Amino acid sequence: MSTAAKLMRMGIRVSISIVFGCGMLFCARGQAPVRNTAEKPAVGDLTQLSIEDLMNLEVTSGAKKEESVQRTAAAIFVITSEDIRRSGATNFPDVLRMVPGLDVAQISASTWAISSRGFSGASSDKMLVLIDGRTVYSPFYSGVLWDAQDLLLADVDRIEVIRGPGAALWGTNAVNGVINIITKPAKTTQGGTITAAGGNVEGGYGATQYGGQIGSSGFYRVYVKGFSKDSAQDSTVLFSQGGWNLQHGGFRADWKFSPQDTLTVEGDLLRSIGEGTTNLTTSLSPLTFGPVQGHLDSSGGNILARWRRTTSPRSGMSLQVYFDKEITDTNFIDATANSIDAEFQDQFGAGKRNDFVWGIHYRRVEIKTQGSLSVSFAQPRITENLESGFLQDEIEIVPARLRLTLGGTVGVGYGNRFSFQPDARLLWTPSTRQAVWIAASRALREVSPTDASLMSVSTPVSGGGVLVVPEVFGNPAARQEAEVTLQSGYRTTLTSRLFVDATGFYNIYTRLRGQDAGIPVSQPGPGTPFFIVPETFNNKISGKTHGVEISGTWKPVSIWKLDAGFAWLSGSFTDGSIGAPPNTSATILSSPHRQVSLRSSVDLPHRMEFDSALYRVGSLDTLGVPGYFRLDARWGWHLGRNTEVAIVGQNLLASRHAESITVPNWLSATSIRRSYYAKVTIHFAGSQKK
Repeated sequence: MSTAAKLMRMGIRVSISIVFGCGMLFCARGQAPVRNTAEKPAVGDLTQLSIEDLMNLEVTSGAKKEESVQRTAAAIFVITSEDIRRSGATNFPDVLRMVPGLDVAQISASTWAISSRGFSGASSDKMLVLIDGRTVYSPFYSGVLWDAQDLLLADVDRIEVIRGPGAALWGTNAVNGVINIITKPAKTTQGGTITAAGGNVEGGYGATQYGGQIGSSGFYRVYVKGFSKDSAQDSTVLFSQGGWNLQHGGFRADWKFSPQDTLTVEGDLLRSIGEGTTNLTTSLSPLTFGPVQGHLDSSGGNILARWRRTTSPRSGMSLQVYFDKEITDTNFIDATANSIDAEFQDQFGAGKRNDFVWGIHYRRVEIKTQGSLSVSFAQPRITENLESGFLQDEIEIVPARLRLTLGGTVGVGYGNRFSFQPDARLLWTPSTRQAVWIAASRALREVSPTDASLMSVSTPVSGGGVLVVPEVFGNPAARQEAEVTLQSGYRTTLTSRLFVDATGFYNIYTRLRGQDAGIPVSQPGPGTPFFIVPETFNNKISGKTHGVEISGTWKPVSIWKLDAGFAWLSGSFTDGSIGAPPNTSATILSSPHRQVSLRSSVDLPHRMEFDSALYRVGSLDTLGVPGYFRLDARWGWHLGRNTEVAIVGQNLLASRHAESITVPNWLSATSIRRSYYAKVTIHFAGSQKK
């Protein structure tokens, strides 16, 4: 290691130690930060919310109606707007790293693998992601294109993460979890905001937003943002790696026509361009393969309208309709998906003990693809009509002490296949400080065009001294993957300053997607001789996983908040495929067995803040990805009421580290670099502090 590198590492460690020591000193003295006494604390301010306040935060993901975290019979974790601001993260995946049990692995500058309780990869197809009720689970790709989910983070009110099945309420594909991103009402983002940032990896970043009033009952906001991340400078890399450019604009408008009726209309337009290297087979005669300049361009837009009527705390209804256009352009396939989605929901009480929620849902998706030798579809044009309905009844067996929840979803999915996804949950609250819950659920992953219609020629592999080219085919008879889950959890406020939440789970999977290998076919044409091995998707993998997830929050003093998390996961699988690729049963889990996190937020004097997060992610032994430590740190300073300056460092412990592996026919995995950036945010024209 060079002298300069040693000095840099020493400087980072010394700086962190000094700031941590200062934070501890101020905490020990119990010294509160200097504040303008005329200024009200922002909603969600970490230093103003007690542990009890944090546990009584209202959430909607657990029951599709408002209830407190303490009364939710699910493994739920809430990321508040203040958590997001003080994390220093610039994108949703880095924000989600703080969720215990959620595996977040960056593949390239613009691609991530995010999953809960296993099955992590570029296509993490068992995790449903929603933004203000709009699903961003790609109908074509069976996963989430995270580069296209890049809202202005300051507009996010909270992120509710459910680990474990949520299909009984949210429908198919909510197998191992639900990530529900909820933005702030336009009324709370009035005035103007300008943000500018720059750094060694983040490059240049700029965003501006303005919110105003519409008549006497409406409010709006509009925003635009953009950034340009620099490519990696490495003489050993043939093509540019790690570059990412994005432009995004959007709006939201809210009206309150009466004490009962509200209307929300919102929309977005986006263009994202990521660059890297793709390993492709571009010709079979002669056999031509290798790295080529790769790119992942995502663009499109959406518009959503939601009407809601609330007649009492126990009754109300809503109607939501949206249109979404997704365009994906790569150097191996182009795809366009148009989705029209409509959902009606009704909530009402029956007597003193029963609360019902029911709804119906319709979704139409039109997909058009244009492929290549590397990736194409047997059906380049596909139309899907998906219909479902759900019903849930919460029964207060012992008022405020024992509650039974029964529910389920029925639907007709891809290929007119019928589905049933039931759920039962029991919540016992022996005191206001404790909650015990158990749950049994069944969830399905819907068949996608990839499962049924894919045709892909992968890059050759060496087998017995000869080249073997896998040729993968979808299966029109593919069935839905199924999961049955048993869970139990306990959460308690041990003291007014300490909260602990623990969950254990046992999952049984059937009909997981595998591949049957056919008879190798010799290709003695021009060039290097090779064999083609046809592989057809099947549903012959089954398995079991189990694990625990523990999180805790401790506020030793009013100005210091500590959050810790631990997750352990294990599992085994059997593969009944014919000629299955080696290690299929060992690698399908593809998530670390252990993850640990520790986050600290300290308010310092003179309106300064220091936040840090240390993560330990275990190795992916069967995939050859070593474990790693990650340290992020943020120093912030409020200059007056409306200006904030922040300096952020990410991945401070090493110059670079790997988090994932290269996926066939996808952007090659790159090492994640140490980065730092500075950001200035200015609020004006009466805007509220975010």
